[in-house]
Amino acid sequence: MAGKLALKGDDVDWKPGPVYDERRVHDRSAVIQVAISARHQRFPHEQPFPYEPFAGREDEFVLNDETWDRWIKDYNTKDLAI
Repeated sequence: MAGKLALKGDDVDWKPGPVYDERRVHDRSAVIQVAISARHQRFPHEQPFPYEPFAGREDEFVLNDETWDRWIKDYNTKDLAI
């Protein structure tokens, strides 16, 4: 990942939360790319939305059991609250 990003957030109770670095934002955003894959599986005739942060890496985020377990299961534990 190019560049540096880090931001300290607050949790939902306004207590100090985790630092939102590029890895955490990437991991949370992966849900979007998997959702795009899921929609394309359901509606294969539609052109999938080109989600720029994952351009060229779409095949890594195709909805299947592995990506479900890695990116979707418990995804809410990586929510971002700033």
